[in-house]
Amino acid sequence: MTAIVSVAGCSTKAPNGSEGTSSKDAKIAFLMPDIASTRYELYDAPLFKAKMKDLCGGCEVLYQNAGGDAAKQQQQADSALAQGADVIVIDPVDSAAAAS
Repeated sequence: MTAIVSVAGCSTKAPNGSEGTSSKDAKIAFLMPDIASTRYELYDAPLFKAKMKDLCGGCEVLYQNAGGDAAKQQQQADSALAQGADVIVIDPVDSAAAAS
């Protein structure tokens, strides 16, 4: 899984208990590669959403699954950016295509 992360907009607790910065409207795109493995739908997406709610209660997770189509995943990434995503977490269908 490849992650492009910029968590400046999320509230986090450091191991020493100090608080990070907070933003009530941060958007995190969570883009998965396919539906062949039920893991993404049954485990990864729900667990990711729950953890983000815990870490950043006001953040919105934009979850999408590309269904094994690299071009579709590129469109999903473009759409997430157009919707104002601050962070993109991606497990690419095609890592070379995702790099662009």
